[in-house]
Amino acid sequence: MAREILGYLNRENYRRILEEFTLATQIRANIVDRNGISIFSRKDFGSCCQFCQTIYNSPGGLERCRQAYKVAGHQACQSKSPFMFQCPAGLIEMAFPIERKGKHLGSLICGQVLLWEPDATLYQEIDSLNKGNMPDVSRLLKSLESLPVIPEEKLRAYSCFLSVVLDTMMQGENK
Repeated sequence: MAREILGYLNRENYRRILEEFTLATQIRANIVDRNGISIFSRKDFGSCCQFCQTIYNSPGGLERCRQAYKVAGHQACQSKSPFMFQCPAGLIEMAFPIERKGKHLGSLICGQVLLWEPDATLYQEIDSLNKGNMPDVSRLLKSLESLPVIPEEKLRAYSCFLSVVLDTMMQGENK
């Protein structure tokens, strides 16, 4: 599947844009295929946030994330609009469909953020969502404080901006 989407993208150009976007906004961005699998290797982006590293290293954690990206991408494609969702571990993300000629190729995923400062309710929710999937949730809870807090309207604006940039580039590459 990743090869199909790569037929429309210059991987290195997109990697650079996503990397700079993340540096400028603190919002991680990625492109995934229809199955929720990144078109980039982990070395392309260096390390992700401590929260996500903890999830990825837990049993089935990476697969939970991929499944969420797959479902969110399909939802965004069906609605033909950005789709804001809570990842299985409790963070906020947005999916934007990547389509060509009516075919869903993949999604732009932005996020891994909080919409407000961590509080007791958030800690309780993160604990509840994750305690059955990892032996020690305390490390995950501790890493919440290092996540960016981005108000919803800013997350939408940043993510929509990036989606327009990527869509414009795809159109230019396919002429």
